[in-house]
Amino acid sequence: MIRKNDDNIFISVLRFIKYNKLITLFISVGLFMIIYIIFSDKGILTKMKFQKDKQSIDKQVTEKKQEQDSLRKVIDSLTNSNDMIEKIARERYFMSKEGEIIYKVEQDTNDTK
Repeated sequence: MIRKNDDNIFISVLRFIKYNKLITLFISVGLFMIIYIIFSDKGILTKMKFQKDKQSIDKQVTEKKQEQDSLRKVIDSLTNSNDMIEKIARERYFMSKEGEIIYKVEQDTNDTK
């Protein structure tokens, strides 16, 4: 059952639209503009998404710059220092100087202490 008040509200809205066409037009255009400003390709939501993406990319750029700086320091130390080259040759490639004796210590994996 439809209430008389609900029916009256609908009728009064229709009557307002019928007799106030200019105001209704302005309200409709205003609502359309607001919706367009918020949801369009150049709207507020898109702008916020792009700002978030920009912050993420800026963070990645700073991390990569720090990594690049540390790698440049390593390159500089390798080109300017024979000690660094010797250290890397010993650690990574197990090289030794002439006359050095290398001892290999193996751990007993079957040790049951």
